[in-house]
Amino acid sequence: MSKIRSIAFYYPSYTLGGAELLFCRMSLALSKLYSVYLIDYKDGLLSNFAMNNGINFIQYKEDDILNVDLLVLPPNLMMDLYDNYFFSDNLKVLFWSIHPLNIESVFPLHSLVVNKSYKSRRLFYKCLLPYSYDKFRKVVKIIDECGAYIHMDYTNYSSAVNLFNLELCKKYLPIPVIGLDNSIHKVRVNTKRRFCFAWLGRVADLKVNSILHIYNDLVNLSKALNIDLHYVIVGNGPQLKDVISKCTSTDRLLVEFIGEVAAADLDNFLTENVDVLIAMGTSVLEGGKLSIPTLIVDVFFDIVPSNYRYTWLYQTIDYSLGTYVYENFISRDGVTLREVFEEADLTLEGIKCKEYTLNSHDIDLISKRLIDYSELSNLYGIHLRNLIDRNFTILFLMVRKVKLLLKKMYEKKH
Repeated sequence: MSKIRSIAFYYPSYTLGGAELLFCRMSLALSKLYSVYLIDYKDGLLSNFAMNNGINFIQYKEDDILNVDLLVLPPNLMMDLYDNYFFSDNLKVLFWSIHPLNIESVFPLHSLVVNKSYKSRRLFYKCLLPYSYDKFRKVVKIIDECGAYIHMDYTNYSSAVNLFNLELCKKYLPIPVIGLDNSIHKVRVNTKRRFCFAWLGRVADLKVNSILHIYNDLVNLSKALNIDLHYVIVGNGPQLKDVISKCTSTDRLLVEFIGEVAAADLDNFLTENVDVLIAMGTSVLEGGKLSIPTLIVDVFFDIVPSNYRYTWLYQTIDYSLGTYVYENFISRDGVTLREVFEEADLTLEGIKCKEYTLNSHDIDLISKRLIDYSELSNLYGIHLRNLIDRNFTILFLMVRKVKLLLKKMYEKKH
């Protein structure tokens, strides 16, 4: 029987994103069986969710003590634990990597090299920050040996392995999805409209090259087969204007920008309008749970190779919902959009995507696995405090102070 009775999720934030939604959903699911707390700023996004959904809320403040059994947070917030010893000695800790750059973002200047190969990045940190790199590498190794380092998928796992050149345990806790049931939504056949491929997700940063590649593929497909197609881009972001200027409609391809669709309306919109969904990250699961044929597209730091092949959601390995491709891309098994359009049994593909999502990302399944991992963890508050005290360098502390200053400036504005 589980010894865990109370759980706290730590992710102070004023903005809405995938991480915030993740912890909100997990807290709601676990609150049926456990005392669950969300730690956030007074007017933060998680605090508002907690108050509206009957979840316990703990206001973020320095030098507070948190008396719960389990604390869950991403590894990039490890620095917060240095100044904020808000946990008891017997508190268990789990670090859940939910973004491939989580662990690397603790380093200063990391944004200058994230598009480089891991070999180049290791060399950069070893030359510029040799002492800090070695110390933090030791922290990561010990946390993993204590069973307290878990990963969303293989992409997150491999990022830490490659960055620190370590052998780590493969402990996966995939991103959960809500709204799953056993029903099957067959592909809707609507002869009055064009066949629709859709992108779902933010139009920002590292996703842009993939969005543009989908567009180019569809332009070529519509010309080659002399057919009318529809490319719908669902999402918003800082680079939307740039994408709009580059993704223009042609004689055969209608391009439509929908913007953001409210969460309450998204399921309906996708089932009514989309024949094939293409996405990365958590957005992929929105199609999978609805039996919509769903393809995963990877993250490219440069132009996507012309021989690139997409992956069906159900064919992914180790829960990866998109791999970061840095250099020397090698063509792999997968499908082209032409093969999807001409050869695939889309109803069957949709059913396979739904079955994968149900068996791998159901929130009740993921919640149980989180508790199982917590039982196996040997990282306690007193151990973590000693580990941080001995290994966090002056450079890390300076970075921490800057981040705290920026937070306080943001709080004053709000």
